[in-house]
Amino acid sequence: NPETKKFINTGGLDPYKSTWGVDYIRYLKGKYMHPVVKVSDLSNMSEKRLAESNAEKIIIGGMTKILECYYDSGEYLAGKSTTIVYGCDHLKYITALLNSKLMTFYYSMFYNSMSLAGGFFRIGAPQVRELPIALSSDDVVIKVEEIVDKILSSNGEPIDKLIAEIDEIVYQIYELTDEEIYVIKQGRC
Repeated sequence: NPETKKFINTGGLDPYKSTWGVDYIRYLKGKYMHPVVKVSDLSNMSEKRLAESNAEKIIIGGMTKILECYYDSGEYLAGKSTTIVYGCDHLKYITALLNSKLMTFYYSMFYNSMSLAGGFFRIGAPQVRELPIALSSDDVVIKVEEIVDKILSSNGEPIDKLIAEIDEIVYQIYELTDEEIYVIKQGRC
């Protein structure tokens, strides 16, 4: 509906997926299956937030055990509990890097002091800005983006093999050794 924006927060995100309309999204003291914000209301509140909601972006969950990043073509208004990345090229490629086992491992090692009870990490813009996003050849970027497109269009089909394929490509992009890959797969150093 062009008159509304879907609202999503950290609780409505999984890696590569929005659970909007599938699971309840909790906001303040309520829970909502299909939360929306009227574009006219959003425009009156903040033109910047409206522009962000219309932009192609990555929405990153703010309190999770692993990085949970969702590529959005411009359907969603992201809640304050999230971080968004927009205004750069190859957002699907970046989404894949952020959702990789390597990036969650990196985050857990370098931002361990920001961990909360239950093993949750507080994830915010300052930390996301510091993540080592590696550029790769055009061929690799295109290949990764094609896999992301398959994941995004999976319609409930299993995506584990596609995610594992991306992880293997990410290990190659970062030129990791077999030993380093083993440590990452074990989730500890």
